[in-house]
Amino acid sequence: MLYAHTEPSVKLDELIQVRFFDDFPGDNIIPRMFAERLYKGIDPRHLHGDWQSSDRPPLQAGMILLQRPLMNLTHWSGGLQYQILATIIQCSWVPATWSLCRALCLPRRILAMVLAFSIFSGFYLFNSLFVWPKFLAGALTILAVTILVTQIRRGQRPTWLQVILGAIALALGLLAHGGVVFTMPILFVALLVPAYFPGWPRAIAGLALLSLLVAPWSAYQKFYEPPGNRLVKWHLGGVIPIDHRSTWQTIRDSYQKLTFPQVLSHKWDNAKTLLGSWRISRPNWRQLGDRSTFNTWREEEFFYVFKALGILNLGWLLALRPIPARMRRQRYERQFVWLLLGAGLSSSLVWILAMFGPGTTVIHQGSYATMTLLFVGLSILMSRLPQWLAALLLGIHIASFFVIWILTTPNLPAHTLLGAPNFLAILIAVLATVGMVKILSDLAHTGAITGSLNLSRGG
Repeated sequence: MLYAHTEPSVKLDELIQVRFFDDFPGDNIIPRMFAERLYKGIDPRHLHGDWQSSDRPPLQAGMILLQRPLMNLTHWSGGLQYQILATIIQCSWVPATWSLCRALCLPRRILAMVLAFSIFSGFYLFNSLFVWPKFLAGALTILAVTILVTQIRRGQRPTWLQVILGAIALALGLLAHGGVVFTMPILFVALLVPAYFPGWPRAIAGLALLSLLVAPWSAYQKFYEPPGNRLVKWHLGGVIPIDHRSTWQTIRDSYQKLTFPQVLSHKWDNAKTLLGSWRISRPNWRQLGDRSTFNTWREEEFFYVFKALGILNLGWLLALRPIPARMRRQRYERQFVWLLLGAGLSSSLVWILAMFGPGTTVIHQGSYATMTLLFVGLSILMSRLPQWLAALLLGIHIASFFVIWILTTPNLPAHTLLGAPNFLAILIAVLATVGMVKILSDLAHTGAITGSLNLSRGG
């Protein structure tokens, strides 16, 4: 889909910067630049413009570096190879979502609905193709969530192996992108519940392992290319230029300049930003030639949580619908849906309070693990509607996705618009879409993923 049009003047790994938005920043190629410099033995400091290599966590750059020698054995351009590999890395959200649904023992029909609502959404499409490593971080954090959910469903405390795996997943998530830090406090709070607390020896060992894995990168930031805390001070203290103050000093200085009413106003603006702007005009579905409305809609879906969720927001109303006592399975399932949504909302609250503001809680400055929790929880609620109604709403969701994200191109000057159609890429995209629909359809019409639930023991 990304290469459905070709433009020789645009590099293959920069095409995504003009495919959906007008001249999007080049954050997607920063991991490649870091890896290239390391591979060629070039000093990686002062990576690009005023950006330092220590500003961005290194996991994706390291994964690219591992396969970098293979580029010399192929005839592909480095840009194309990087885009393909990095897209596969970002699509780690698929197995992460699948694992979370397995941990919940969802029927296959509901799992198919969850995947369909996710696959055919602008949030997942753009962030899978624009390969900043936010989805990699989100997927690794969701792995830790899955481990916790599994033990909660079983009514057991995490084992030594699960604590170790969870600590590794969280550490790698932080080494992929720091935005997931807004989801992590909720995990730690959940582990403090006596029924699920792993015990002090395991808890201390897990924290020690997490710290040990993150320590080399922290040392790189502090000693090799300081200060390394630019993004933290930017988001939590509102300071963009590089300076050598500590993170806590910067945050303290920034808040001391504000009165208490101003601080409250900043946080209120952060909360309102989750909903986005309501000044957007209603799309005119009969005038597809006028792309301005659809471009505005797409921008709103990129920035704002509520707009990104789209029709799934109906799930908030469904969550309040009472379920008859005889429908034990749904009542049991609803408890875990609220667990996911509660974690997502709690993480959003942490995000609102932590971001300096005002109005800085746009999606790409937050945790993609939180977005995954909201997508999964709301999709489960939507799938519990009558099948004909759930299918109708999914159809509307998919139709709006194709109009806004596939058929609409950015409002760029003629000489910078994507050029001639690439019919091979279009054919591959169509076949891939048909294949995904077939897989999801087959999944929905087979049995449950696992055996029946033992509701009496929560297993």
